[in-house]
Amino acid sequence: MLGRYAMRCYLGGAAAARAGDEMSGPALLLAGPALTGSATSGSSLLAGIMVAAALGGPRSSGCCSTAPPGRGGCWPRHSPSTRRR
Repeated sequence: MLGRYAMRCYLGGAAAARAGDEMSGPALLLAGPALTGSATSGSSLLAGIMVAAALGGPRSSGCCSTAPPGRGGCWPRHSPSTRRR
């Protein structure tokens, strides 16, 4: 039963993420001048976020892909002291 809805949920989440990603650039370009009154603040804000994503994306991806088997990602879900037994 859950397998039927898995693809719908995945596609819905992917579509929402894609739409948010596409709309964030113009929103930042408009928010900068609206908040500060300077025309360069919007482009500087967008450039800063793009640089941070370009530098941080490969680093976090490398961290997750080199995790030991069974960890399931960069950070454990439970610390060793609170793990259920």
